[in-house]
Amino acid sequence: MNPAMTLVKTSGGDTPLKLAAWHGNKEAIKYLLTVTPDTSLPGEEGSSPYTGVDGGDLINLTLMAGFYGNAYVHFNS
Repeated sequence: MNPAMTLVKTSGGDTPLKLAAWHGNKEAIKYLLTVTPDTSLPGEEGSSPYTGVDGGDLINLTLMAGFYGNAYVHFNS
């Protein structure tokens, strides 16, 4: 699999990770968190899919999907 594919957004602006969280698919969330590349900008360390406004939405969706432990691990890795 090409990890860059995990960053491709739908016409509505959603990434595969956000869609997996929206649908509560814990296995897909777990997998996508392991293969989604770091999107750090120069001078930033450790950016994650949970960064920025889109990240705030993703946090809510991940928690609503009952994915507490893995969201915590991803924040602290």
